Amino acid sequence: MKKSKLAVWAHIAEIIAGVAVVISLAFIIFSIRQNTAVIRAAADADMYEYIDAWQSELLSNPDLRSAWIKHRNGESLTEEEDYLVFWQILRAVNQTETMFYRHREGLMSRNAWEKWDYGFAVWLTGIVPRDYWQAYLSVDKQEDFINYVDAIYQSQQP
Repeated sequence: MKKSKLAVWAHIAEIIAGVAVVISLAFIIFSIRQNTAVIRAAADADMYEYIDAWQSELLSNPDLRSAWIKHRNGESLTEEEDYLVFWQILRAVNQTETMFYRHREGLMSRNAWEKWDYGFAVWLTGIVPRDYWQAYLSVDKQEDFINYVDAIYQSQQP
């Protein structure tokens, strides 16, 4: 009779252990989902911070602002102005590459990515000639990102 009581307690312990495992797994899943939401929110905030910093720099730096306006209007740039514009364009392309991979890995909200993607496409095709992208900016980029940018240019062709 003692063996049967011991067996009953063993079965009860197994059931309790099983329930504990299920509760632990549920907690882990909940934690992962919360962590992903926090990462997405941080990526979204990073996007807006980048835009704000870029606009602030453009507004507070008269040399950069002048060079950017001349570039946008197709005017000739001095070597220094060309340098300023090139690094701003490269910085924007690099930031877009970061956003592209965050989005692809599910670490950026769909809404934020759609805003970034649209803004980048308008900016890229309006400011950066395709041959400039291919000659200077696509260097050291992954093939899938190059394909993404090339598709933007192709979608803008008549």
